[in-house]
Amino acid sequence: MGMYSSPFVAKLMDHGIAWFACATTLAEAREAERAGADAIVAQGYEAGGHRGSFDQASAERQCVGLFALLPRLADKLSVPIIAAGGIADGRGIAAALTLGASAVQIGTAFLRCPEAGTNAVWADALADLEPEATTMTRAFTGGLAVQSRPTTFVLPIRLTHRDRHPIRSSSI
Repeated sequence: MGMYSSPFVAKLMDHGIAWFACATTLAEAREAERAGADAIVAQGYEAGGHRGSFDQASAERQCVGLFALLPRLADKLSVPIIAAGGIADGRGIAAALTLGASAVQIGTAFLRCPEAGTNAVWADALADLEPEATTMTRAFTGGLAVQSRPTTFVLPIRLTHRDRHPIRSSSI
């Protein structure tokens, strides 16, 4: 995802628009804070979907867990921190707040809410999903993402199998 340009950030500020920058490392968070971010969304490795890694080429090597990332950011930043990634209940919220987050963002857990309109089969599959059952992939956009439940589309093209599937190599 990277950083917004300075002129764009200036326009946000001129219009009174708050900028919550996503960061997956301390270096990214510091860069965003220096650039004028109003808050940092700390995305741990556990964050579903596409994490806001600044450098996609380094994203695989920078898979920092949320609860390791939060204290580092809390000790080094002066802007509020929103914790994101792997939080699905009150215990996770309490832990994130204890580790320095000002707020928490919940994502995948809400897929099981009736308001989400998630297919019942998929919602039920998420109910008992163990953390080790998730997988990293570049299958959908080329950016590194966590998929909550490996599918037959993703399994053949996991990160370690890039060369075996030339048809999808451009999206990995």
